Amino acid sequence: MGLPWGAMYLECLVHFPDKDLAEIWPQRTPFKVVALLKKRGCRIIEIIDEHEAQLFLLMNFVALRPGEILMPANGIHCMTGLLKRDAVA
Repeated sequence: MGLPWGAMYLECLVHFPDKDLAEIWPQRTPFKVVALLKKRGCRIIEIIDEHEAQLFLLMNFVALRPGEILMPANGIHCMTGLLKRDAVA
């Protein structure tokens, strides 16, 4: 199954903050994916407001361990925060 228009990678569709919990973007996540997750006992959190999702980067987190996530507070991508940067002149 290919990714829908506007999704660059799988994490744009579904994220797993816990072993049995999936956060999905319903406008992008195919019904078959959601049905399979539910069939396997996964609880679903739906990101409804697209503006809010993009403004607060609701799909932008890293699961550190089941039930524990790391999310940026200022809109910087999670992995960008780990990079060492050169000073800007």
